[in-house]
Amino acid sequence: MILLDTDHLTVFTDARDARHRHLNQRLEAAADEVACSIVSVDEVLRGSLAIIHQLRDVHRQIPAYLRLGQLFDVLSDWQIVPFNEPAADQFADLRRQRIRIGAMDL
Repeated sequence: MILLDTDHLTVFTDARDARHRHLNQRLEAAADEVACSIVSVDEVLRGSLAIIHQLRDVHRQIPAYLRLGQLFDVLSDWQIVPFNEPAADQFADLRRQRIRIGAMDL
């Protein structure tokens, strides 16, 4: 399984990103299933909705809503890895170690 983090999920779902084509080709060439975590889905959704709500002109919201729809299309084909009890335990253990990275990356 290839588990994409939030940055890669964003690149994969944004055809405007210069890295999109290369990432897409690499994932297509891989024989593994592609997945992402529910935490990454949360982060991308929050970012997408924040952009939409900042745009007061409804016509400027159209591309943002199209990208949000594309995200759902992509995710419908992928496994979404849950944030469950074992994941929460691992998160708590890493946090206790005071590793210097952001909470969402733990």
